[in-house]
Amino acid sequence: HINWGECPQLEPTGEDREKKQQVILSCLKEYPPPKPEDKPNSEVFDKHHTDVTTCALKKEEWFGEDGQYKFDRALSEIKGKGLKPEILTSIISEHEYCKNEA
Repeated sequence: HINWGECPQLEPTGEDREKKQQVILSCLKEYPPPKPEDKPNSEVFDKHHTDVTTCALKKEEWFGEDGQYKFDRALSEIKGKGLKPEILTSIISEHEYCKNEA
């Protein structure tokens, strides 16, 4: 269980969790987990994690037609969460850092 600390607004609702679960299950059908008999290593598990995560982000339309992550959408959602100003400022700063790194 995640401790949301001073940001309980970020905790997903039951409906959000259900939607995410369906997306992940759909992606696991496309990218099944490695089989134990194949003796997967950490590199194989890391690739699987990346494949499933990317699949989920695409299904939830977090990438534009150009293939770039929708940073503006993320920023808009962050601002709409009703966070304390000092927390929001910190998150926006980190968001801008990540956007510039990308």
